[in-house]
Amino acid sequence: MTDVSEAELLARYQRGDLEAFTRIYERFKAGLYGYALSLCGSAARAQDVTQEVWMKFIERVEKLAPDTRLGAYLYTALRNRVIDEARRRKSEQKALEHQGGQETLVLPADPLTGAEEAARLNEALAELPEEQRETVLLRLYGAFTFEEVAELTGAPAKTVMSRYRLALDKLRAALSAR
Repeated sequence: MTDVSEAELLARYQRGDLEAFTRIYERFKAGLYGYALSLCGSAARAQDVTQEVWMKFIERVEKLAPDTRLGAYLYTALRNRVIDEARRRKSEQKALEHQGGQETLVLPADPLTGAEEAARLNEALAELPEEQRETVLLRLYGAFTFEEVAELTGAPAKTVMSRYRLALDKLRAALSAR
C-alpha cells in the first residue's frame, strides 16, 4: 500500500487508524514546514505554526468532509494561521523589518555546495512582491497546480499564472545578474 489516496487516508484516520495519520503527516510535513519557514522567516516560528496546524487538524479531523483535499486544507490552514499571527504581532513584525534580517525562503538541497545557491535564491525571492513570492512558494513547497494556488489564495487562476510567470522572469534576471 504505497500510494494511498488522500481520501482513503482521511477516511482511515477518521475511523481511528493512527497509521493513516502517520502517512498523512509524512506526506505533508516537509512541504508544510518549508512553506511555513518561507512565510515566517524564522525556524522557531515556522515549527510553532506548523505544529499548531497539525494540532488543529487532529482536533477537527472528524468534522472534515470525506472529499476534503488534505493538501489544500493543510496549506490553507497554515497560511491563515500565519496571517492571523502577523495581525496579532504587528508591532513585532515592524521591529523585525527595521532590523533588516534576511528571510530564509529556500533551504539548500546539499548543505555544502547548495548553501551559496540557496542564499542567492533567497535574496532574489525576498525581492519579489508578496503575491508573486507566495505563488512561487506554494508551487515549490506544496507542488500545487495553478488552479489549486488560485483556490488557496482567492485569486483567479489566470492571475496566479501571470504572477508565477512574472516571478520566474524576475528570478531569472536577478540570478543571472549575481
